[in-house]
Amino acid sequence: MFLNPGNWIPIPRKSQGIPPTKQPLKVIGKEIGDSFFSILIDESHEASCKLTLVLRFIGIKHVDDTSSLSLKVTVYSMLSNHGLSFSKIRGQGYNGASAFNGLKTLIMNYVPSSNYFHYFAHQLQLALVFVAKNYHDINDFFELTSRLLNMIGSSYKRRDKLRDKQATRVVATLADGDLESGIGLNHEIGIKRPNDTRCSSHYSSLLKIKIID
Repeated sequence: MFLNPGNWIPIPRKSQGIPPTKQPLKVIGKEIGDSFFSILIDESHEASCKLTLVLRFIGIKHVDDTSSLSLKVTVYSMLSNHGLSFSKIRGQGYNGASAFNGLKTLIMNYVPSSNYFHYFAHQLQLALVFVAKNYHDINDFFELTSRLLNMIGSSYKRRDKLRDKQATRVVATLADGDLESGIGLNHEIGIKRPNDTRCSSHYSSLLKIKIID
């Protein structure tokens, strides 16, 4: 069972590769200054309970209340802390979650020129999945794939057998000289169900099934 400790609101920063310390963030805020900017916000379920920071973001904020008003207050607070004016927002981008629809409206009511745009990659992913599911052979294939992954993932015994089989194969292949060894190679391969909203997740699941087959 995975636990969802909450949602995170990341707001992208203008520069990349800078450690998230206060001094660089002040430099970023100063660089943007009084210019217009856009915000991109997404939600993430941190199942591992470990904080992960993407360097394109100026910050990640844990929120218990995901209502539209609460999200607006959080965004306003984060922008203000970095010297960025809420009134300078000229673009909004979200993943289409219902809470973000309300946030979009609240921001547009305050800043009418803050145009909204959807995550196009996310939109394309949903369109591809929808079209694919209308072809019976493709839909049946991925239904079978999901059942296979569920059958393995729902049982510790099956996962242990798969892990042992994989380890035995790696050892035998290394002994035959047909497999390279080194740092970062031959890790244990985990499997998980494909997610319709995650780009390339179906492809990734199929690759892992092929590798452990």
